[in-house]
Amino acid sequence: MDGLRVGGVSGIVGDSGRPNRRSPDEFAESLITVLALQPDILLMHAAPATDEGAPGDPSIADWIRSTDFAGLIVCGHVHWDERVQRCGRATVLNVDGAVVTLVRAS
Repeated sequence: MDGLRVGGVSGIVGDSGRPNRRSPDEFAESLITVLALQPDILLMHAAPATDEGAPGDPSIADWIRSTDFAGLIVCGHVHWDERVQRCGRATVLNVDGAVVTLVRAS
């Protein structure tokens, strides 16, 4: 929409024999592939650990920090008291238990 690029990675890092889980290598490959497409917004169920210390997956945070991604990450899976945090150059919005509406500015 209007040139906005949205990418996503489903599931969480875990035992790939269980539902909605991917091995660390599979998840990293998908994440790096999506980030190489340079989305403005990255949608993920899993949350990265943040620079401010919010709980999340530290390996996802490491993969994000290893890129130059500076867009918006929308995620959930764990609760944060402060919904907006940083992970490297990216802004992370945790929508666990919330509804988010994106509105285009005129």
